[in-house]
Amino acid sequence: MWDRVQDWRERLRVAELPSLGLSVEGAAHAWAAALDSLDDNALSAASQVPGRPYASAGFIAASTVFTAPLEWCALLLGHGTPVALKLASAHADLVPVLQRTANAAGLPLSVSIDSEAAKSADLLIAMGSDATVRALERERSGRPFLGFGHRFSAAWIERAWEAIAQDLIVHDGYGCMSPVLIATPLPLDEAVDRMAEALATWSARIPLGQVAPADLAGIRSRQALARVVGRVASGTGWSVHGLPSKHWTPMALPRSIAVCSVASRADAWAMLAAHEPHLSTVADAEGHAWGSARVVLPGHMQRPPLDRVHDGVPVLSAVLRTTD
Repeated sequence: MWDRVQDWRERLRVAELPSLGLSVEGAAHAWAAALDSLDDNALSAASQVPGRPYASAGFIAASTVFTAPLEWCALLLGHGTPVALKLASAHADLVPVLQRTANAAGLPLSVSIDSEAAKSADLLIAMGSDATVRALERERSGRPFLGFGHRFSAAWIERAWEAIAQDLIVHDGYGCMSPVLIATPLPLDEAVDRMAEALATWSARIPLGQVAPADLAGIRSRQALARVVGRVASGTGWSVHGLPSKHWTPMALPRSIAVCSVASRADAWAMLAAHEPHLSTVADAEGHAWGSARVVLPGHMQRPPLDRVHDGVPVLSAVLRTTD
């Protein structure tokens, strides 16, 4: 089935895509980034992983990153496992795109915004809030289940500001692999200015999409705090909130990022360590370890390879039953 997955990928590249809350440019950018991870070499490596395919699989997608199911569906379908994909209702316009292209490629993928077919599958993969994941796990009663709840990501940088800005603008800053914090040894004023310049550059290329009222309120609240205790820089569709580390809490806001000046990696880790169970990815140009988090170069946070460990789960082997 791997040749059919390649065919599906190419059909998706040229499909007419709904914006799904992003700007037209933002949706196209996020879509291309997701499909790029399904290159021929990555699919070939995936095809060699030992194991037995599941009889059927369901995938329940979160309402944040609409491209997240693509890689999991591609892997399952490549191994011959029929997939029932449940999209968030906010992404309903994507249902016919995925269904039509999969049908044309001859792949056993069914797509809807109804979760029942996905829940009844042999293997269920789900992304969403911690509460949603826990509830689904209880429903499964020991049947094969992979659940991915709330996560956030961060960066430690002195340079590569445009690369981190690119990581932030994919999906407008939503999703577990989008940075919510930049920790840096640079002085706060300098760091805020550098990130502001980089975000202004990227936002001119890829405008911000729709922002929910609750997120607007969150931006205003943190911006007000930063004006009192730190520094704020903002422009059309973006903002940078410079804060003392003691005032930082993990909070994902669209195209709005917290920047903290700290003396060392150790001090940055002191900020993050208490949140390690929810820490997904850290961008670090020198590749130092950050607890159990996935560590990548700046610019690669939202471009994960297929062959990786995702929140403790080895992706390539997780879609198969073990051979023994």
